[in-house]
Amino acid sequence: MATRAVIRFADREEGVPFDKMPNKQFGVQIYKHYDGYPHYLGREIAEFLKDRQYVNGLTSRVVKQMNGPGDLMAQLTAYLKEDSGGDVYLYPSENTHNDHGQAYTYYIWACDDKPGNWISIFDRDYCVFVGTPEKLQNRYEELEITNI
Repeated sequence: MATRAVIRFADREEGVPFDKMPNKQFGVQIYKHYDGYPHYLGREIAEFLKDRQYVNGLTSRVVKQMNGPGDLMAQLTAYLKEDSGGDVYLYPSENTHNDHGQAYTYYIWACDDKPGNWISIFDRDYCVFVGTPEKLQNRYEELEITNI
């Protein structure tokens, strides 16, 4: 059976904590049919985000940048879709209720005037992770090592 997940994009808003689902999402949401577990998809998202800067206007060709929300969504979709063959789909962000049967919902929080990328992961309605891509990678690498 597939472990479905949805990746959504949210603005970092004053007074909205990362461990609560945001009031507003933007753009599209990415539906991933297989391997939606945090130790797999979460680590993939973290790997993608860890060396990238979210900006409003490209400023460097040396640093990997995501030029606003549309570029962030396009780059992440391309990254996940590269070898997926029918595993990754796009849907309108307005369709935010649990209609894909997803076990996990990921939020990528973006803001061009605040440094760093943040990720929240929800198992149904319960927040199971909040933090930076590096923190997410470290958490699941430690779990992997202890389960050997």
